[in-house]
Amino acid sequence: MSNGEWLPMPQTEEQQRIEARTNELADAAAKKLGMSRRKFMATTGGMAATFLAM
Repeated sequence: MSNGEWLPMPQTEEQQRIEARTNELADAAAKKLGMSRRKFMATTGGMAATFLAM
């Protein structure tokens, strides 16, 4: 994401895999808990899902 002032480097393949896996884990958990992925990712469960994906 960029505001136009500065463009970040593109994600590496590994970063893309981690992001995709995090989204998979978060989608499943959020659905089970009856919340949006965005809300889930703001919880400690979201942090745990990210660490698990890494």
